[in-house]
Amino acid sequence: MKSEDKIPVKAGLFFFFLIAFSYQISFAQSSDTTQAHTYWNSANDYYEQRQYDSAGFYYDLSSAAFQEAGYPDKAGHALLRLGNCLYHQGDLPAALETYLQCIEVYSKVFPEGHLKLASPISGIGGVYVRLGEPLKAKKYYNDVYSILASHYGENHIKLAPILYNLGNVYMELGDYDKARGYYLETLPIYLDEYGESNRRISNIYVNLGMLYDKMGDSNHAIEYYLKANEIDIGQHGESYWLLAYNYNNLGISYDKLNSDSLALLYLKRSAEIAQDNNLHEVLASSFTYLGNVYTRQRNYKEALNLYQQSIAVLGEHLSDQHPLLNDNYIAISAIERNRGNYAEAESHLQKALAIVKHAYGEIHPWIGSDYQKLAELYRIQKKYPQADEAIKSGIQALSRPTLQRESDDLADQQVIDLRVFLSLVVEKATLLETIYTNEPKNLQLLRSALSYYQEANVLIDQIRRNYTTESSKVLLQKEATKVYEKAIRLCHNLYTYSDSTEYLELALQFSEKSKATVLAETLQANTLTQIQGIPQTVLEEEKSLNQKIRLAKEKLTDNPADTLTSQEVFTLTRQYDSLASSIANLYPHYYNLKYNLKVTSAQEVQESLSNNQAILSYFEGDSVWYVFFLTHHSITLNEVTKEDLPVADLIQFRDAISNSNSDYRELATMSFQIYHQLVDQPLEGKNNIHELTIVPDGILGYIPFDALVSQSYEPTSTRPHYLIEDYTLSYANSLTLLAQSGDDQNLESELAYVGFAPEYPENLVANSQISAAFRDVLAQLPGTQQEVRNAGNIFSGLTFLKQQATESNFKNLESSPTILHLAMHALVDDQDPMQSKLLFTEASDSTEDSHLHAYEIYNLKLSSDLVVLSACNTGYGKINRGEGIMSLSRAFMYAGCPTIVMSLWRARDQPTTQIISSFFKNLKDNQPKDQALREAKLNYLQQADPLKAHPANWATFVLLGNAEPVIISFNYNYWWIGGGLLLVLASLAVLRFRNRKVITVTS
Repeated sequence: MKSEDKIPVKAGLFFFFLIAFSYQISFAQSSDTTQAHTYWNSANDYYEQRQYDSAGFYYDLSSAAFQEAGYPDKAGHALLRLGNCLYHQGDLPAALETYLQCIEVYSKVFPEGHLKLASPISGIGGVYVRLGEPLKAKKYYNDVYSILASHYGENHIKLAPILYNLGNVYMELGDYDKARGYYLETLPIYLDEYGESNRRISNIYVNLGMLYDKMGDSNHAIEYYLKANEIDIGQHGESYWLLAYNYNNLGISYDKLNSDSLALLYLKRSAEIAQDNNLHEVLASSFTYLGNVYTRQRNYKEALNLYQQSIAVLGEHLSDQHPLLNDNYIAISAIERNRGNYAEAESHLQKALAIVKHAYGEIHPWIGSDYQKLAELYRIQKKYPQADEAIKSGIQALSRPTLQRESDDLADQQVIDLRVFLSLVVEKATLLETIYTNEPKNLQLLRSALSYYQEANVLIDQIRRNYTTESSKVLLQKEATKVYEKAIRLCHNLYTYSDSTEYLELALQFSEKSKATVLAETLQANTLTQIQGIPQTVLEEEKSLNQKIRLAKEKLTDNPADTLTSQEVFTLTRQYDSLASSIANLYPHYYNLKYNLKVTSAQEVQESLSNNQAILSYFEGDSVWYVFFLTHHSITLNEVTKEDLPVADLIQFRDAISNSNSDYRELATMSFQIYHQLVDQPLEGKNNIHELTIVPDGILGYIPFDALVSQSYEPTSTRPHYLIEDYTLSYANSLTLLAQSGDDQNLESELAYVGFAPEYPENLVANSQISAAFRDVLAQLPGTQQEVRNAGNIFSGLTFLKQQATESNFKNLESSPTILHLAMHALVDDQDPMQSKLLFTEASDSTEDSHLHAYEIYNLKLSSDLVVLSACNTGYGKINRGEGIMSLSRAFMYAGCPTIVMSLWRARDQPTTQIISSFFKNLKDNQPKDQALREAKLNYLQQADPLKAHPANWATFVLLGNAEPVIISFNYNYWWIGGGLLLVLASLAVLRFRNRKVITVTS
């Protein structure tokens, strides 16, 4: 939070600063005003030192003296300054009264609408902001805007403070679109006038941060907060009092991201500065959010103590009706509810509602949110009519007051906060499901609940469109997955009761919305060109800004201390935010087309399947695994409880299957159990199925279904019988992405194949033979050279070996080959997936560092039909609930490659060379990609002894994406062809002359 002066404002929520328009007045010295001027000068000295108590004392004397001497204009100016002093001291009623007196005095000498009246009217607006009455504040700020605009015209620097304050008011009122518009209107005015490193600029950055934070885009908010911090610290140092507001904001954002350590760090620092500077609202807010952190950690005693401290600070120094009390009462209510103290919980909720209604009237996001919590409390107590009434009241509190509601469809309602609205819609669906438990014969209740989940699905899409960063979209997906799970469960129940496959198809759609939606949406947006209704120049500007931001972020990641690049990233991001806001308002058709992903329907999937193909798609719920099974003619949905298949068992299996030293018998037993739960039941009786596509979820993405044991293992057997021996398998992030990949095959690449096989400096490589056997430990990998040579010969392709296998040669490829093959070391960063990397040969004469990071791959534009990542763990990474595994393979898909061969764990050098080389031979024979990889694995198994047949050696590589055969278009140079034919014909003539035999040449 920011302020033009030291003003104790509402920390962590909204900040409004008052700019009192001060005008230099030349006071003519006369004998009857000498004492008045003496008081005035003393007051100014104290005012500049921010000693507002002493300054106010002398301004009061000065005003009386000027009034007595018959100078009302000077008396009014002194009253204005006195009002400012009282405002800074937090005596808001006295400040309000003084501003009104100032207006009364000014009105005796200045006509209505005079410029002099702007300052005290603005002061009144600031008081009402501090009193938590933004509706009244808005009226006074609009009056000030009218006065200033009539004197200066629009876009004048004098109007900027009022535009800014109006942005603040609209943000507090929950109208985020208008708030953002006012901020973006103010920003260029201030930039032109003051430059980048000015406190006014940091004020706007902070409030834009708060705006994005309230929209749920906390990661984006933090970017603005940190930039504001940079400006303020650079101008005033680390102990600047205004930093209390911004540290509070940062703490709130990190609290929302569940980053406890950073939240505690910033909130405690905020509280320290606030306490030293008597910033009461900031202190109260810091206490509240510190309490939230301790509540999440289940330290309820400390949390309640902090909430009470916050309440005490607000009541003692500000008001017992202050809006910030809402957060404290809500937090205490939640603790009491969890303890079963429902009456006490409701009492605190009612207190919260009364406070926000007093502050904001009947329309505000906090009111809607409070009603949602009240509805939840009533539902828990089985007070269903009261719960329903609370939901209705909550929706009404979000409805824009100037719009008529013409539809009963919730998605058609114009509301001021989509996230709060979403919580009410989901609460309504949950309530209907709960009521059904008392009326089990009334299926209409469940059908109605389903309609609300469908509305929630639409709202989630609308919310996601407002986010500009991928990280925030991924966080939204994590929350949305909870809604999708409820919807899937309900659909399954409705199918059980009605036997209508319509509900299974809907369940699959909800499941699809939880799988790699952000990735699919991004890939869809990248394909949009020449859209009707939007100028091409706008599209080009958007594309250019995106590219510049990616390149600048890549540069900054390589050198985090580069302040110039940091400034460039922020400036470009700010420009993109402004452009995105403009596009959303001016070209809604394009915006909706770009950010409106339509997931593939069950019918579309089934139509794409042949009679011998099937799909197994999984959804991980809190307590169950949902298993969708689709064939050309049917769709089924099974539940597997996590009691029968715990996540811990899957983790244990994954650890065992990736370790070649694990016991065959134990591994086979675990494997058969997983097969029985996840595969056997859906496939039972489907003897015509020979090809399976697996769409995993959660930790299932770490498991190769190829290596599941599909028959009970007998100790006397040579080895277990694996699923790959029964089926051809491929994998997909989602069915929607799989459908997209079907249209992405590169049919006209100039290069059929390009492969890279680096070598590494002797001083860096591991010496042990055990280390050298894997492709995630720095060691020479002799198998990679052979692997790439083999593939290069098979496809007559281009190979980069040893010293030529550099990162710069990779990036300097003029076009994407049909097949891109990277056989090298890979290092995976579980905590920060963007730092995972592929290791090329070091080149001393290159600006590249030989490490191709994931964030660099995201910035590439590739179009290879197939990428073979012949390295360790290229399909492994951090699991983001609702979006999938953030791996190197995902980076290549993001860059534009529809099919990836990736590894799920450490890849052994020798088996990898054998399997991948065989895979390429099969591809050359025009086999489908999944069939080619299957045959390569089976060929390895047939030749391997029992020890080498362990799945750790052959099962790590899987095919992700489109499984169609690789289509290679060879581009020959006709001069070479002609020359070659002449040479052949000449040779044949010689042979014929010598041997007197006829030889036929075919081509």
